[in-house]
Amino acid sequence: MIYWYISKRVFARVWLMTLLLTLALFFTQYQPAEAQTVQLYPSSAFRTPIPANASYTQETRIGSFRQGQEMWSTPTFRVAAGTSVPLVTITNVDSGRVERWPIPTTAVPAAEDDGAMAVINYGTGLVYEFYAATWTSPTTINAYGMVSFPINGNGVSNPTYRRVSAAGFALTNGIVSLEDFTNPATGAVDASRSINHALSMHLPAALLGTDTFISPAVGGETSGTAGATGIPMGALYALPRNLNPNSISGLHPLTVRLLTAARDYGLYISDATGAPMYNGKYAGTLEMEPGLASRLYGTPLNDDLISRVQSEVYSVIQSYGIYRINGGTPGTPPPAATATMTVPPTNTPLPSATPTRTPTATQTPTVTRTPSPSATPTRTPTATRTPTVTRTPTRTPSPTRTPTVTRTPTRTPGPSPTPTHTPTRTPVITATRTPSPTPTLTATRTPSPTPTFTVTPALTNTATRTWTPIPPTATPLPTNTATWTPIPPTPLPTSTPIPTIPPAPPAGAPVAVRAVTVSPTVVNGTIFTIDMVLDNPTGAAGGGVNNVELDCIFTPDGPVAGQNVTASSMFAPGSVVNLQNYQWPDYFYYDVYQAAGSPPVTVGGTVVTLTIRANAPGSTALQCNVHITDAAGSYLVIPFTPLTITVQ
Repeated sequence: MIYWYISKRVFARVWLMTLLLTLALFFTQYQPAEAQTVQLYPSSAFRTPIPANASYTQETRIGSFRQGQEMWSTPTFRVAAGTSVPLVTITNVDSGRVERWPIPTTAVPAAEDDGAMAVINYGTGLVYEFYAATWTSPTTINAYGMVSFPINGNGVSNPTYRRVSAAGFALTNGIVSLEDFTNPATGAVDASRSINHALSMHLPAALLGTDTFISPAVGGETSGTAGATGIPMGALYALPRNLNPNSISGLHPLTVRLLTAARDYGLYISDATGAPMYNGKYAGTLEMEPGLASRLYGTPLNDDLISRVQSEVYSVIQSYGIYRINGGTPGTPPPAATATMTVPPTNTPLPSATPTRTPTATQTPTVTRTPSPSATPTRTPTATRTPTVTRTPTRTPSPTRTPTVTRTPTRTPGPSPTPTHTPTRTPVITATRTPSPTPTLTATRTPSPTPTFTVTPALTNTATRTWTPIPPTATPLPTNTATWTPIPPTPLPTSTPIPTIPPAPPAGAPVAVRAVTVSPTVVNGTIFTIDMVLDNPTGAAGGGVNNVELDCIFTPDGPVAGQNVTASSMFAPGSVVNLQNYQWPDYFYYDVYQAAGSPPVTVGGTVVTLTIRANAPGSTALQCNVHITDAAGSYLVIPFTPLTITVQ
């Protein structure tokens, strides 16, 4: 009996311990994948404040910076320590290298063709990063760049030829991430925290050196067009030490934190971008984790703050400048800014605390993409993708994509095209028949022995013949009052709808862009066009428009396939154009900026014409994020109504 009692106690303890371990494992497996208190890349140069004895050289070409669009950013996924994740086979399409990494199936690359993605695995101690990644099955991924970085390392590629950014920096090295706003004491998200590292900044290719770099970068940007004297990858920029963002009223909290980090730690140049100029100067883009602004400030998208942040940063740089940093002794913190520092008077007033950008619910097609991979890839990377060692400058095309040429010519606005419909049948109208009168002959006697009379018939203007009177026939000619009975017109067949063209907004209405096509219903296999029309440009601030940006996608893809994008003459010849012409059949990007020295566009019309092929029966909607830069220099979201196309 004593033995049985002891055995039951031992059994009960073993059973209880097993239950507790099982529950612990269960909760470990399913705990939220939130940011941890572990600091990413503690030995990174991004973690080092700007030395107190560093030298500052002003850079006049850069006028502002702001976060990039979410669809071009780096979605970041986290795996908690102790969580078991199945191995996924990763294939580098360029090099053929194959590795097996623990990647959760819920990790989805960015929507656009850069296809960036990062997985922070706190269990393995590694950050797995991808460029141009696509799930090809639930257990396989193809990518054009794949690198793993130790969490406790410096966040720089080793070996150097394996890169997901031009500079060789990890995408998560310098990104504004959830870790920056996680309280280490509680693990909770805290919007009042500061960013304690340098920021990763992308610049337009026109400013960048051609494949040049300096430490801490380990690679250059081959698409840089400024040659050997351009800005190299790894260059460090910063705002001056006398700037105190907390003393400037009206700044958004995100702007304050970006400015403070740029002052204390700086901005490392890590890649190229296609962002346009802002108020006549180049603008940089920063990496910010998608969805972070929503958690911190309740904003639907990071994109909803782009306009405001860029405007506020521009005003500060106009007053204080931005500087290239050289030399200095690392590890020496900069002096604290004066608490009473204010912005000197400037002709460009700081914007109010109310954001000027008002997104519409229909402007975010990429957010609604299915977050889990399917059995077949949703995108097939083309063979023309840039390999990882020469990363293309199209990373993070955003609302402020910077053109790379000088704007000089004069604008020649084109009139708004008015599509017309020619009916397939011409209706017969009522006609009154008037008989030809009996010709009257006037003869002139001549001395000739045989008088002849000539007349020119109606059928020819050159022949001359002898006229001989014809006696009247027994059948009289119809009278002048006879009429024909009209034939009623045949109606158009019901399968061919009468085109419906949206009417233009009345004069004085706000500036807008609309999609115009001859008919929203087309027959499968036919080619048709859609005009993207700018209406009422004088309704924009300053009385005109300097820039139109279209970021458009057909959803769902399949019923139609884009063929070509053709610019109109609305903007002046020589205008700066940034175009991604149907790299995928359902998506295109078009950005046109009036040439420098040319007046803003004041007459509405077609900005660009899309040539589309009806590909399969079904319906799809053309949805666009539309932005303009008005004559006053503000970058704004403007309304766009999706256009539904039905393929029969």
